[in-house]
Amino acid sequence: MSKSVSPDKTKMCGKAGTVQKPFFTSRFGGALKGAGKSSAALTLAVSLWIADGGVVSAGGDLYINIQGTYADTNNDLTYEGGPIPDGAKVSPSIGTWPTTTMTVTGGEWYDWNFYGGKAFGPEQNATNFTTDFSNLSGRINVHGADILHSAQATGNLVKGTNVDIEGSVYGSSTGNASAGLNNTVLLTNSRINGRVFGGADVWPLIGEIYSRMENNTVILDNTEVTSDVTGGLGGFVNYNTITLNNGTVGGTLSGGLGGLTNTGHTLNLFGANTAGSVLSFDTIKVQDTWTMPEVNGVQGPTFNLAWNDTAPLLSAGRFVNFGTLDIADASVLTNHLEPGTMTLLLSGTANNFASLKLKYSGGTVTLSDILILKESVRVVSEKKGVTLSGSRTNTIELADMNGLTKNAVNYVVSAPFGIDTVSLGTMTYGQGRDASAAFFGYENVTAIDATNFVFTNPLEVPTGQTTTLLAANDTLRDIAAQTKEM
Repeated sequence: MSKSVSPDKTKMCGKAGTVQKPFFTSRFGGALKGAGKSSAALTLAVSLWIADGGVVSAGGDLYINIQGTYADTNNDLTYEGGPIPDGAKVSPSIGTWPTTTMTVTGGEWYDWNFYGGKAFGPEQNATNFTTDFSNLSGRINVHGADILHSAQATGNLVKGTNVDIEGSVYGSSTGNASAGLNNTVLLTNSRINGRVFGGADVWPLIGEIYSRMENNTVILDNTEVTSDVTGGLGGFVNYNTITLNNGTVGGTLSGGLGGLTNTGHTLNLFGANTAGSVLSFDTIKVQDTWTMPEVNGVQGPTFNLAWNDTAPLLSAGRFVNFGTLDIADASVLTNHLEPGTMTLLLSGTANNFASLKLKYSGGTVTLSDILILKESVRVVSEKKGVTLSGSRTNTIELADMNGLTKNAVNYVVSAPFGIDTVSLGTMTYGQGRDASAAFFGYENVTAIDATNFVFTNPLEVPTGQTTTLLAANDTLRDIAAQTKEM
């Protein structure tokens, strides 16, 4: 069984009353660029010993060492502690200079810290570092950048994929009136038993209220975080963005926690998500699609909204200090054909949405003033080359659910789809569209628009045969026959 011990490399562990001798010890050193710093010499000490039948590691640090005042380049990939776990791979190789990217894959890591860029002195900026870790587990803290006072951590990326770790993840960690700006954390198919920050002021010193954590981004894609997820933690905390796609947050989901300013945060929602509580978002955005902006040459994922009548888009125990629910760009809702109800927000607290503002195609309203908002929408539905267009009235409701009052926001499609235009486009012979369900209403259709009608496989169309282009229902009246030369 593996155990972790103090990073003091002179200590060994074993059974009480016994003397444990090192199984293997190796020590070597080499001068690095930027001599004169406390980290100027890289000393790799590896001690392996047998204890309770297993190999025990003392942990360590893996980082890119920032060199020089206000320097953003000239960086070494540096390693302190050890040993690196079996099955793990670190690239580029230790000692590579310069580099701004560190990739770690595989292995079980215990009591380790990963830093994309790490400063050891004042006024050392960390810009455009990338920390990419995947397919690993253990006790690890991961930092896109870690800086001291009077500096900035800007444009850094932490990308974690298929990881299961105990620890915290930071887009940047700063102190002494420094700034974490435009940093990104992307976690995919992972579990973090700890906290996640887009940027965080982690040094509790006088003057820390002047730190800035702004325009940072956190993305949870099919990922669970057992504690809190925070866009920014510091003094001036503004304009951070969190995007969830099937994310689970055990603690508080927050755009920012700050002492001086805390405003402008956005929460994007896709899939089905849960949180312990939701705090400090000016906008909760429901939209058709969202793509993570490219960071350091890494193109992030694209998420697409889908109709879901089985699970809320976001469920939380309580929503606090929230602003506007924005569905103005969610045509997936307005164009949904089959009658049903999709819960957008669900709270475990009664009357939680009394002050919720709703932005939709008709403007912005306070939902509690209306309770049921009717939205007249123009629906356009294309399938198999047949486009159906028409009007329908949907509703957005402040609803009662789970025995609580006014604790849910639902989007409801109930009225028939009143079609007034049928257009034929590019179709495959023998593959027509079935739109015969009862909620399709063709009473207002007087003609078929075949202007752009063409088969993709004209050579396979048999002479003298017929095929169904649109299977409608009894509401489609008789219309004049139309002929088009193919």
